[in-house]
Amino acid sequence: MHACRAISLLAVGIIRCSLMPPAAGDDRAAAIARLLDDAWSITPQARQAADAQLPELRRLAPTDVTALTAGWLVLMQQRRFEEAHALLDQHLRHAPDDLLALRAKAWIQTVLKNYPAAMLTAERLSARLISRPGADEGERALQDASVSFLGRLLGYLAGPVDDAVPQLERRRLEKRFVDRLDEAERASFEEARNGVLAKFLELTDE
Repeated sequence: MHACRAISLLAVGIIRCSLMPPAAGDDRAAAIARLLDDAWSITPQARQAADAQLPELRRLAPTDVTALTAGWLVLMQQRRFEEAHALLDQHLRHAPDDLLALRAKAWIQTVLKNYPAAMLTAERLSARLISRPGADEGERALQDASVSFLGRLLGYLAGPVDDAVPQLERRRLEKRFVDRLDEAERASFEEARNGVLAKFLELTDE
């Protein structure tokens, strides 16, 4: 669940910073903050809060990317992956190049064992990384984290679930990823990939 936590913590931090303090009378911001406060758990009460508040948030801000992000984050936190995936699709219709949303979608598809779809989303994420270089330090940090995410994902597809993934296609995909990266990014990608493979081999030996 490491990737889920990394995505969730980063996105929640971005959302909370953007909402502090909400403008007076800003029902959208108040609804987002309330959802994150009341539903950020796996308890039955948190699930009930999400079920009650998500429809209201969609009513207040049906196309707002921040609101959509809060929604799929809460659903991911509650392990409601199919519902989160549906919200991510809606999110990406409005913001097709959003790095966090693409990472979350690839991760959920992997959890749901839809490996071909996860590979397609990873391809989309990789292409996005080279098409729009980071304009500031925060964006560059997000891009670096996305490169490492792709390394971990490819390591997972090459190791723990290798029998369920066409490895020739996986190797071709990895080559395309690596060819797009500069030297420092390639090192980060390979370190992340090799870390997953090394852990898998260690557990297998044990």
